[in-house]
Amino acid sequence: MAEALGYKETMRTRAGEWERGDSKPPASRREQMLRYMADTLRLRDEPELFRSYWATIACEWGWAELSQAEQRTFLAYSVGQSHGRPKMSSCVA
Repeated sequence: MAEALGYKETMRTRAGEWERGDSKPPASRREQMLRYMADTLRLRDEPELFRSYWATIACEWGWAELSQAEQRTFLAYSVGQSHGRPKMSSCVA
């Protein structure tokens, strides 16, 4: 992830901490993560999978759920189209 986002050495270490759950990234990294998921991981065309992964990330990192604007920006299907939104499990702290 860190390499794909173009992080230098210090940020790569920090991103590794995020991935391992040792620390949480600041909310200022949210859009970078959304772009990484949509484009680098190619989840833009997999809205159900994207939402499922995002639910886990949001839960673990204390971030908000995807907004409608973010869904329009980062998912191939516009909000409201019926493509079977998966049932998300509640966040367990």
